[in-house]
Amino acid sequence: MSKTFGLIPFVGGGEPQLRMEQKAVPLGRIAEPEEVAAIIHFLSAPDCVFVNGQTIGVDGGFAAGMSMNAYNCLAES
Repeated sequence: MSKTFGLIPFVGGGEPQLRMEQKAVPLGRIAEPEEVAAIIHFLSAPDCVFVNGQTIGVDGGFAAGMSMNAYNCLAES
């Protein structure tokens, strides 16, 4: 399990949802906090001053495409 999901005990019984989401991410796992921090560090660096108005997904390829039908099939498995 990823350290990112410290939220699961708060939600209660979130393990099935987490497993389904991990299957839906092409990299097969949820991002670690350090991976999210890396893009924040990059964007705040002086070398990145000309990057603006962008949306950068840190989602392991999730947003790149999975149909709702495929996602629903994962939910059933």
